[in-house]
Amino acid sequence: MSYIRKFICSMLVLSIFSFFTSCASYRVVRVVQLTEQGTGKSDVFYGIAKNNVLLPEFVLDSQNRYPTSKEEAWNRFQSKRLEIEPKINQKYRIPNSFLFQTERTLVAIGLVAISPVALPLHYISGYGKNSEGKRSFIKTVSNYFDLALNNIIDDKTVLKDPLIDI
Repeated sequence: MSYIRKFICSMLVLSIFSFFTSCASYRVVRVVQLTEQGTGKSDVFYGIAKNNVLLPEFVLDSQNRYPTSKEEAWNRFQSKRLEIEPKINQKYRIPNSFLFQTERTLVAIGLVAISPVALPLHYISGYGKNSEGKRSFIKTVSNYFDLALNNIIDDKTVLKDPLIDI
């Protein structure tokens, strides 16, 4: 009985900790990676997301181009945030932060529970390869949780009012 009580208490503490440390916030995300067929050169573009909803208005420049570095995306976001943020909430349907974080916390707890089985499979399948093609367990763990918790889901980007000009 005490093992069950300890498990429930530890899961409760973990969920409370993750709930309070994972407030709704903006984060820089990779939007697209384009690779030239002839040269193999790739360009990565970054955007800003809130609750897994991509918000391009924060980072697009005057020619409607995405930034090519995380730092540039964050700087554009910081410079436009106060001006654009009220209009974003009118234009997009962004999931409720409380419900979004609660769902994310429950998924994280589930991922931790199945990780003794899932992580070795994830490692063997090659998701943890670094730039040199060698497997890294740390990279595998990072990718495992990143893929599950930080994916942008395109169908969540729903416009409330597409006519609002930002």
